[in-house]
Amino acid sequence: MGRSWSRRSRVHRDLGPEAIRDVTRLLAESIDWGLEHLRESLAYAGQWGRNLDAARTDAFVGMYVNEWTRDFNAPGRASVQLFLDEAFAAGLIPRKITPEFVVA
Repeated sequence: MGRSWSRRSRVHRDLGPEAIRDVTRLLAESIDWGLEHLRESLAYAGQWGRNLDAARTDAFVGMYVNEWTRDFNAPGRASVQLFLDEAFAAGLIPRKITPEFVVA
């Protein structure tokens, strides 16, 4: 079975188009809320920060939750495809995967 990818997370195609759109929208809303309430979000994320102080938690989250998280467009999509192609070529995954990207 192929795989569908939302702009932020993997979603199985067999959920159907409506559920995929809903999951994609909910993930987008969650990320947007987190970015709009950054201090509160960082305090919450800090619980799993492995003893990182607030500044390091902020830096760590900033590497992974940013405009690319919201929508990584063509360059990010090409990067995902390259990653999957190289994983297949290295024998890390059993078959080539061509992701589908869903935009909320």
